[in-house]
Amino acid sequence: MACGMSPPTQSLPMSSAGSLDVNSLSYRFRYILKAATSPTRRLEEDSLTYLNQGQAYLLEMMCLPLEAAKFEGKHLKVRT
Repeated sequence: MACGMSPPTQSLPMSSAGSLDVNSLSYRFRYILKAATSPTRRLEEDSLTYLNQGQAYLLEMMCLPLEAAKFEGKHLKVRT
């Protein structure tokens, strides 16, 4: 089982618009890729991010508040 999610249920929660409702899933961490997005896009489309092979990108990992209490005062090691 992946570290970032609770055990799977029969179906994933969906929003009224029909997309996956990520706010209702039980995540332990929030991951944010710090990379520039494409400056041009159509209004009805999501923004795009192009990644170049061999280039380093910052990945921000934040422990969510409910899980943070478990790690209070402990040293953690993260491997990538």
